[in-house]
Amino acid sequence: MRVLGVASAARSPIYPDARVAGSAVTVLCAPGDNLMIHAAIAVVRPGDVLVVATFSESTDGMFGELLAESCRAHGVAGLVIDADVPGVPDQASQ
Repeated sequence: MRVLGVASAARSPIYPDARVAGSAVTVLCAPGDNLMIHAAIAVVRPGDVLVVATFSESTDGMFGELLAESCRAHGVAGLVIDADVPGVPDQASQ
């Protein structure tokens, strides 16, 4: 049985002690295509948590500074993502 949108066991948390709570806005993307993340940000409400998965394993940088800033502007409480995120320390410090 094939299951879509399940986080890879090979990934580990960037911030293991981080905690977040809020309504989940779920996004399922094709590897390397973050268009649906942009669409989800357009409908989030302050306090929502963005949860992003891909159809299959992705080593592409799916979420970067532009999306992080957009999430901040829309009041997103947190991000859970099963894909590479370049520049994480820079984004988390803001």
